[in-house]
Amino acid sequence: MTVPAETVPEGAVPVGTVPGEAGPVNLEPVAALLRTFARTGRETGASLAVVRDGTVVLDVQVGWADVGRTRPFAADTLVNVYSVSKPVMALATLMALRDRDISLDEPVQRRWPEYAVADKAATTVRHLIAHQAGLPAWPADTAAGLLDRQALTEALVRASPQWPPGAGHGEHALTYGHLLDGYLRQATGVRLAEWLSRFAARVGIADLHLAVPPEAGSRVAELEVGEPNWVASVVGTEDSLWRRSLIHPAGALEPRVLNTRQWREAEFGAIGLHTTARSLARLYGDLLDASGAVARAIGADHFSELLTPSITGIDEVFGLPASWGVGMPVEVGVDGQLEWFGMGGVGGSLAYGNAAAGYAFGFVTRRLAEDDRAEELARALDHALAAAG
Repeated sequence: MTVPAETVPEGAVPVGTVPGEAGPVNLEPVAALLRTFARTGRETGASLAVVRDGTVVLDVQVGWADVGRTRPFAADTLVNVYSVSKPVMALATLMALRDRDISLDEPVQRRWPEYAVADKAATTVRHLIAHQAGLPAWPADTAAGLLDRQALTEALVRASPQWPPGAGHGEHALTYGHLLDGYLRQATGVRLAEWLSRFAARVGIADLHLAVPPEAGSRVAELEVGEPNWVASVVGTEDSLWRRSLIHPAGALEPRVLNTRQWREAEFGAIGLHTTARSLARLYGDLLDASGAVARAIGADHFSELLTPSITGIDEVFGLPASWGVGMPVEVGVDGQLEWFGMGGVGGSLAYGNAAAGYAFGFVTRRLAEDDRAEELARALDHALAAAG
């Protein structure tokens, strides 16, 4: 049994009366689809938020926040969103670079000299942020556990890259946050989690947490695997680089680990963001505005590089075509105009901005399964907007 709970925040236009250029936009079918997921068991606890023209126009929750089905999922329920974390960590890092007047093209070794070993001396800050560092997986002989931040960072310092830094691109599934955090600690004396807190405060968006504060611990959703073969479907083939990047160190796909206080308070930047659908939608909604709070926080040059495809070609980890700005996937149309930017995470959470249609989308789920739920909700939203002209 689930208890759907819908919230329209103060200042939002109620579902079904969102203004559009050709008349009202009916978003009720989008909310109804999420409720259907809950009734049919495809969802056990989730939230969807949509921002248009700076206003939250849809904010709906279904299901429970815990495995025991005692806490209804609420608008402020925090969810660990896996790789949806990465662009947010990139934003915090870009703000840190602007604040400390550090160039993207500065060599990492200038402020982190220990890193310049094992063929990594040519690594730049840009390479770290843009998934070009060549360290998408920890070395197989890394003995450190998932929560041993310092030992895992030291292992990356000693490691040889999979490709020459800057010569290729591949999503750094688990290592991304440790690379950014390691650099920021050396370059600024401030850890990534603190830079994220400063970023959230500066742009006025609550509930972007890397290390959940004690007072927010009761709001965190418990993750659960929704399909028996989910882990096997995520990690892929036996000898793939993607598999190696996800399974070592062990525990990153295990709710028994991720539902602990130790994990929630850890600073695992690649996948450890705890946030809400509303916060993600507001963040990506702000990114639709070149003069918004995020653009002011990270600076105009960084903002442009973030949303301009500068890295294209085959992803070295996935073996698939990719198009990235500095910090997140970006797609442009045949006319060169920005169309889409954002990122999903294993398990099903998704956040993006649709520049062509002028809206931002945030979906968080605690039921770890395929990403078809978010995709269906996004299609329903596009259909609703198209129907209104």
